[in-house]
Amino acid sequence: MSDAPLILPPPGRRRRDFFPYYLILPTCLGVLLVDVYPLLSAFGLSFQGRIQGRPVDPFVGLDNYRAVLTDAQFWSSLWVTIRWTLGAVAGQLVIGTALAVLVHGIHRGQKVIAALLLIPWVTPLVVAALTCKWILHPDFGVINTLCPPQWLGLSPRHDWLGDPATALPAVIAAQVWKYYGFVLLIVLARLKTLPDALLEAARIDGAGHLQQYRHIVLPLSKPVLSVVLIMNVIGVWNNFMWPFVTQSDGRFHVIASGLFVLATSAHAQNFSTLFAAYMLSSIPLLVLFIYATRPFIRGITSGAFKA
Repeated sequence: MSDAPLILPPPGRRRRDFFPYYLILPTCLGVLLVDVYPLLSAFGLSFQGRIQGRPVDPFVGLDNYRAVLTDAQFWSSLWVTIRWTLGAVAGQLVIGTALAVLVHGIHRGQKVIAALLLIPWVTPLVVAALTCKWILHPDFGVINTLCPPQWLGLSPRHDWLGDPATALPAVIAAQVWKYYGFVLLIVLARLKTLPDALLEAARIDGAGHLQQYRHIVLPLSKPVLSVVLIMNVIGVWNNFMWPFVTQSDGRFHVIASGLFVLATSAHAQNFSTLFAAYMLSSIPLLVLFIYATRPFIRGITSGAFKA
């Protein structure tokens, strides 16, 4: 063996490797072109006065934002969206995760059962929404037959989507039925990667199914559940088609459909007001996006340097 001293690079000096940047460059260019540029453009236009797309006043300050913040329809849509998002996301996570745990514990026919449970998720959205409208119909819907509304103190032919007290819960339940399969699929895939030795050791120690889920499955699945949570929040918040189809008569509006109503009502000619409403409704998603991508950006940055 040679006794020659090992020469190390001077401390504090690192060689930058640009190859990871080259790999993500096409994606970054696409994001800049499709997402960042329209967002910055809308932000700039929200401070201008534009009627039917023609510039009237190059700068109106916060007038457009004042118009939106004093619009009752905007606040109503925002409050409905918050309740809609919380209810739908919570239902999808709880039901999807519970079904994933149950399916994971089945040894015979697991693939068949999982495929059957994923049918609502793979059904076209409009078909699923119209099916839910038929199920909840006051005259010939099966809900009023299988679960008589009298049990809840309602009329025998209760209009679930027409009654303001039950319209939002009914649409949330339909949304959960449609999209719980996504959570089921992701969580089930994660459960299959968990080491069997941990669960076997827990069973030997006398841990029941609930204890195994609470102390082993749930902690090891937190990274996956965090990603699913963020994706569901973004998806539900921006979901326009599902509330629009199930509530086509306009009894309530979420932010996405509320912007559509705003575009076809009093502010239809004032494009800058629409841009202001768009920016205000995007703030929660921008905050969530920045928070969610911090670990990803940190990993990309740290991996792009070599000692």
